[in-house]
Order: sequence, then C-alpha cells, then structure tokens
Amino acid sequence: MLIHSYSIAALFLILPLTHQIINTTDKADIRDDNYKTMKYVALLLFTISLLYGILINIFATVTFCHRQDNYYSREFILIASQLIICNFMAFLPHIVVVLPEMLQSKNSSYANKTIWINHTFSTFATFSFFSLLHFSLLLALFRYVVLILPKYYAFFQSVKLYSIIAFVWLSVFGMFLDIFHARIVFTDFYYCTRQFLVRNLSWYEKCENPNGTERTWWRSLSFYRIRSCWALFVANVTFVIYIVIFFKIRRKHQSLCAKSFLNFILRVINNSFECFIVWIRITKIRHGHNKKTQKIYHYEWSVLFHAAWNYSILEIGILIIYCLPSLIIKIFGESGDIPSKIFINCYLISIRSLLPTAHFIYNRHSREAIKCHLCHLSDLKLTTQIIHIGLQAKVKDFN
Repeated sequence: MLIHSYSIAALFLILPLTHQIINTTDKADIRDDNYKTMKYVALLLFTISLLYGILINIFATVTFCHRQDNYYSREFILIASQLIICNFMAFLPHIVVVLPEMLQSKNSSYANKTIWINHTFSTFATFSFFSLLHFSLLLALFRYVVLILPKYYAFFQSVKLYSIIAFVWLSVFGMFLDIFHARIVFTDFYYCTRQFLVRNLSWYEKCENPNGTERTWWRSLSFYRIRSCWALFVANVTFVIYIVIFFKIRRKHQSLCAKSFLNFILRVINNSFECFIVWIRITKIRHGHNKKTQKIYHYEWSVLFHAAWNYSILEIGILIIYCLPSLIIKIFGESGDIPSKIFINCYLISIRSLLPTAHFIYNRHSREAIKCHLCHLSDLKLTTQIIHIGLQAKVKDFN
C-alpha cells in the first residue's frame, strides 16, 4: 500500500529524473561577480563528488578483476560491470558540460560553438539513468535466483547471460526510439531539447514539434508516459525483490540459530560427563556461530541498503528536484535558488557512488584487495624512485 501511494504521488510528477523543467526568466547568474564565491564552492563540490565517484567505481572494477582469492562469480562480475559502465556514463555530462560551462565567462563566444555538445550530453544523461535502472533490476533478479531459486541459475550462465545483457541494452535503446511513426530516430533528440543552464545550474527541457510550435500533445503522448511509468515500475519491483531477499535471509538466519542451539543441547547431554571437553566445544561453537552471525548480519544490511537506494533514487529524487528549490526560495528568497541547485547536482552525482560505497562497507575482502593493490602501487613507486636515484648517481660518476 505504501509503495502504491508513493507511485501515485510520483506519477503526478512524471519526469526523467535527471532533468527538470525550469523557469527560464530567473535573473540569478552564478557567473556574475556577486556569486564568485558560490561559483568556486560549487566547482569544488562538483569536483570532489566526481573524483570520489570515479575513484570508488574504479576501485570496484579493480576488485572484480582481482584474480587472487576472487570469490565473485563470473555472472555477478558481468552484471556489476554493466552498472559501473552506467555510472561512468552518468559522469560524462558533468565532466564534458557542467565543469567547462562553469569555467567560462558570462559573455564567452565559446559557449555558442559548443551548444550541440551541451544538448547531446544533456540527453545522454537520461539514457544513462534508464540503463542504471534496468541493470539494477537485473542484478536484483540475479541475487534472488542465487539465494532463493538456485535451480534457475542456469538462466544466468554462459551464452544466456550475454543474451540477457544485450537484451537489456537494446531495451534501453528501444525506449528512446520513435516507434509510433515507424522511424528509426531518437525521440529525445528529435522532439526535445535538453540543455544545462550554467547561470543557475539547472537542467532545462523543452519539447516541441519539428516545425517549431509548442508540443502540448507530446506530454500526453502514450510513449512518454509509458516510459516515465516504466521507470517507477522498475524501481518499485527492484525494491520489492530486495525486501523479499532480506526477509528470506532473516528466516534462514533464525533457522540457523535454532539448529545451532539444538545441536548444542544434544552435545551437552551426550557429553555431560566430560566437562572440560564440553567447555572447549562450547567455546568453539560460540566462536564459529558468532562469525557466521556477523557475516549474515553484514550481508543483510548490504541487501537492505541496496533496496533503499533503488527505491529512494526515484522517490527522494522527485522530492529533492521538484520540491526543494521552491521550498528554499520561499524560506530564503531568490538568493537560495543557486545553493539548492548546487545541492541537487551534488545529489545527482553522489547517487552513482552509493552502491560501490556500500559494497566496500559491507565486504571485507574487497577492502583487503584494494589495500593490496595500493600497497603494490606504493612499492612500485618506491622502486622507481630508487632506480631513478641510482641512475642519476651513475650518470654523475660517469661525468
């Protein structure tokens, strides 16, 4: 019921998440001298968010490619790598459009020459968002099959998995094709204009007819609504799958505790005359049980975090993107518009690093693998410095 009510509320705010329709008559411009401090703060926050997102995704890639003691299945690595690709795709609009636009002056002629880059990568952000949604659903289904329905694991093996991944990519491409008019054109490029407005750090969207008239009918077009409803549907289904996995793990954990306690009682009864041996066995049982309990506990929190992320990316994102700016303006006036847009853009960047961050928080082996690689790189750097110093000394002696 809660999911249904949230979905109904979200349907009244139909959107591609990473774009918003804004009022183009705003007077605030972050490139003015009055906003110079805010401009550099925004640049610093965007750069830090991008660097962290890129590094954490690179670390996740290194972890999956770590051959030594790699307990990840090939199927999991393939699906997770698609999510990492989607994250890097989402960083491109901020790297290619946002940061260069902010570094330009207000009256720069270079902005007019690169307007097509702005439009292209602004539309590309929507594509990366739907790709992330689809592969998040695929990863949830894979985990569900592995943990709950292992007899269907064959669907994710060998050529079948490659076919599924190819189908997911094609499904995302298909969502952006104009299939209603039997033309192979991208609807977002053909009908809509998306652009990043650097003056107030907003993502502007305008849809119109090819002849230039305002396209009031495009908003009511079934394809556009289906695509938006599909985004909500995928997020909700992914959330439900993770919740089911979470409760299944809890049930297995409870049955494991009951079985361990029963085995403990039987051992005490059968070996009651050997008190010392019983005491040693009790210590070993408790030690092993605590380790297993801790492992299940961390995995439960990891699954719950993934579920919360997949659901909140739409629900919380809608509230932040559509409600936060107007609320800030009502409280602080027009001076609060740009700070709210800075927060929104930081949010759009940071959601791409949440899953890798959760992976490293709840996975000790991944952290150890990264430490091993960093130590190896530091050793290589030290060795290179020693060789360089030795070569310099030999050159001096030769001279």
